Amino acid sequence: MMDDVLLKLGQNVSHLMEVNRAIDEAIILAITNQQGMITFANKKFCDISQYSQQELIGQNHRIVNSGFHPPEFFKDLWRTIGQGRIWKGEIRNRAKNGDLYWVDTTIVPCLDEKGKPYQYIAFRVDITARKHVEEQMRRLDQLQIAGQISASIAHEIRNPLAAIQWTLLSLSNDAADREHQLSLVQAELTRIDAILTEFLTLSKKRESVFFEIDLPDLVCCKTVDIVAAQARQQGITLDVEVHSVSGKVWGDEHQLRQVFLNLMKNALESMEVGGRLTVRAEQTHDSSNRPCISIAIADSGCGMTAWQLSNLERAFFTTKPDGTGLGLTVCHQILHSHQGALNFRSQVGEGTTATVTLPLYESSEGTGGNV
Repeated sequence: MMDDVLLKLGQNVSHLMEVNRAIDEAIILAITNQQGMITFANKKFCDISQYSQQELIGQNHRIVNSGFHPPEFFKDLWRTIGQGRIWKGEIRNRAKNGDLYWVDTTIVPCLDEKGKPYQYIAFRVDITARKHVEEQMRRLDQLQIAGQISASIAHEIRNPLAAIQWTLLSLSNDAADREHQLSLVQAELTRIDAILTEFLTLSKKRESVFFEIDLPDLVCCKTVDIVAAQARQQGITLDVEVHSVSGKVWGDEHQLRQVFLNLMKNALESMEVGGRLTVRAEQTHDSSNRPCISIAIADSGCGMTAWQLSNLERAFFTTKPDGTGLGLTVCHQILHSHQGALNFRSQVGEGTTATVTLPLYESSEGTGGNV
């Protein structure tokens, strides 16, 4: 009789272990007490957050708070579960190493005999890949809209702008005493023309000329050298280490140089006087396990808030008082055509890191190569 009971008990324990293993593979599971302190975290929670159980137990979920959601978001969450009701929603969290991830979350209150919550069980599913796809689709829609608006604005302004420039040139020949004032106006008109060029970059597909490119050489010799004088003028230290990594990519040199110049210019502008601009190369792999090369451009400037970071990919969004909000949009468009990516990390007061990732070039006999 006892043997039968022990056998049955063993089978039940084995069954529970299998269920637990299945949950660990599929669900991010956490239990918190009434005060919101974590009392249990399963293996998948540890894996995705990169914190150990010892680091999570006794903490509240602010340990993985990315700063993306406003305070009202979590007030509504706690109001709902505090009233004994189930809460469902999507949350963006930050792992220990700074990586951001999204989870589809269901929080179930456990109620005592009086109907009051005494603990909460949170079931989460990693939806980061889905959110990335949604973001790419949203970005493409924004680029299409931005391109249509840009084309309309640019073409309406560029013709009268050209007429003004021609008139100024003719006036400068007859008004030597006004040469300085005319040169200032001419400089401003040139700046407007550059802005319109950014609009037109969005509105039409430029004919790309793709070749095999040594990316570290492009970054170091054809981009860093251009911004070096500006860095010296601002008292900014340049720390460049890219040639330790060999990396050939298949791309348009003009377009890629435009991307890196834009990112380095943004970095310099964030520091004003003094600071450090660091450029590093690394061989890595993308989500499809393709070999890639990443170029990280880090500054020690003012940094950005989580809200600013989350809006960087929106067309016309800018953190600069005189910016168009198109520079990064153009960068994203160029990198998308090169099967690459652009990501940012930033902390207010600590600086920003922009990372460009591009697939490594793999030559193919008789085809001219492809990626």
